[in-house]
Amino acid sequence: MDRRFSNATSSLASAALKLCIKLARYWRTVLADQGYRPELHYMRGPGPKWRESHVRLRKTR
Repeated sequence: MDRRFSNATSSLASAALKLCIKLARYWRTVLADQGYRPELHYMRGPGPKWRESHVRLRKTR
């Protein structure tokens, strides 16, 4: 009984490991295809339109 349980556990762990490896490979290819786009991650602060609208709000108070 113990040997059958051990074999089943071993095969289940092996299948889970294979699945994790396949998912990791897939994820790496998806990320590699996208490339790095710094403009999506870099925040420069408020622009001229924001300043224009907020200056008007300050003057009206």
